[in-house]
Amino acid sequence: MNTGIIAQRYAEALLKLVLENGSGERVLAQEIILSKSLRSVPQMRRTLEDYAVLDSQKMSVFASALSPEPLEPDLEKFLRLVLKKERVDYLIYIFSSFENQWYSYNRILRGVLFVPQMDSEAEELARQAKDIILSHTGKKLELEVVVKPDLIGGFIIEVGDHLLDGSVKRQLDIIRRQFVVRNRRIV
Repeated sequence: MNTGIIAQRYAEALLKLVLENGSGERVLAQEIILSKSLRSVPQMRRTLEDYAVLDSQKMSVFASALSPEPLEPDLEKFLRLVLKKERVDYLIYIFSSFENQWYSYNRILRGVLFVPQMDSEAEELARQAKDIILSHTGKKLELEVVVKPDLIGGFIIEVGDHLLDGSVKRQLDIIRRQFVVRNRRIV
């Protein structure tokens, strides 16, 4: 069976479970922590994918990744199902699919705003971007602001598959191309 199909089906099951029980926000927060742990700690993945390790020990690994916070009951129930069905090796994909489905269900777009420095201008730009997205799409924008010091000025914003490059470097590139075209020579 295809990895994407498996991940999508399990993610749909988790989404349905959390929507029924109203635990979505808490499960999402814990799922994000577990997903980051799985991606950044190779030993954790190897332990979870090892068939010689007991399921109870694997559940302890999940619990220790969230320590001191206890596992949400719905997430614990879901993880036990994943272990029982021997789908742990798909867990990163399941979590990614769950995040996408959760944000889509709640009409939330995710994006990244790159700025040269964090200041009041950057905060205002983030607020304006959120307002524009809300007014044009009716969806909320969850925006991560990333400081990118190599930007001379301006900003770059990525939302979904869209990129808006308002950086000084981009503006200089446009001016350079216009100059080349007008003067018909290579600069």
